[in-house]
Amino acid sequence: MKSIVLAGAVALALLPCAAMADGGRLTGLPAVLLGGAAAEGTQHILPQPPVTAVSAGGTSVVLGQTPLQDVATALGGTIASASDGSEQAAWLCYTAKIGGQPSYIWFVANGTTAANGKVNLVGGNFVSAGKGEQPCGTPKSSLDSIDFSVPGLGASEADLQGRFGTVSARYGYVAYTNQDGSSLDNLNYLIQNGVVTGIAATRIGAP
Repeated sequence: MKSIVLAGAVALALLPCAAMADGGRLTGLPAVLLGGAAAEGTQHILPQPPVTAVSAGGTSVVLGQTPLQDVATALGGTIASASDGSEQAAWLCYTAKIGGQPSYIWFVANGTTAANGKVNLVGGNFVSAGKGEQPCGTPKSSLDSIDFSVPGLGASEADLQGRFGTVSARYGYVAYTNQDGSSLDNLNYLIQNGVVTGIAATRIGAP
């Protein structure tokens, strides 16, 4: 039960992202996760944060530290935003081709980092795993080789087992979680037919 509560806390902290944006919506896997749909998936507690930084298009994005504007400067694109009246959210979305499959890559700043615009979610999903139209542009530098430092899009369930041990996805979702004081780190996967079709690394709280 505790692990599901942790996943729910992440969803609640990031939920404003699912609101209508200026020119589009945050959709795909991030919207599914932030809306709480994955909270009933399998949860595993880790002794260390599963992901602290993501290498993308020649730049390193450190969760909870890298300003979203720095990503926009490095990769191009227009930052979309949303608000529920009390909290704001902002994000960038780009197209990529990973393992030969069209994909979307997301950088999101919101929740506890909304005030300073730091990225606290980096995620991606194959186009076929998303829902609806995506307001995603072409990055200045290719994201085809984006590196989460863990098995990513196109990885097999066996790859996850080799890295983390038990997988046992439920409803297609599995999450690996670490909580240290006020900092909560989650690594969520969407698995379809034994293949990772979605990934999202999040950090809520202190960097």
